[in-house]
Amino acid sequence: MGRVKKESIYRNWHDIDCAIRKLGNLEIEKSRIEGLQTLEINNVKEKYTTKAEEIDTESKRIKNEITRFCEQNKDAFLNKRSKTLNYGSLAYRVSTSVKFENNVDIIIKSLEAANLDFCLKIDKKVDKEKLRELDATTLSKIGVQIITKDGLTITPDVARIAANIQN
Repeated sequence: MGRVKKESIYRNWHDIDCAIRKLGNLEIEKSRIEGLQTLEINNVKEKYTTKAEEIDTESKRIKNEITRFCEQNKDAFLNKRSKTLNYGSLAYRVSTSVKFENNVDIIIKSLEAANLDFCLKIDKKVDKEKLRELDATTLSKIGVQIITKDGLTITPDVARIAANIQN
């Protein structure tokens, strides 16, 4: 036995129209609240960003001076590549990086021409638009279904509703 469908609380189109108006009012109120939230967030961010920038500037200055001192005293790191102090440690580590002398597109073409494809990362993604063009048999074989729904769109006329609020 199938489920019994629940009856709507609305009885006629006038009830629906009133419900859409209420929905519009709720959207307007939500937008207003989000606007206030954004203003407050921006004020807080501005206040703390200034303080954080001052701290960053001082932190960078200190790091630069520590680096300068260590470079001037690099011989202290000849036997042991790290130095532990009371409040932290310093260490020299050998690292490598890859620098591109050309545009990335040129490098990709050069790698392909030299048969060095294994040096390339390829992102594969499913093209849903192309899948929509396939026949049902093919879709079934690959385990894909195209689902068609008749969905209702509810669009309150927010401008009209807002105009009535101001009157």
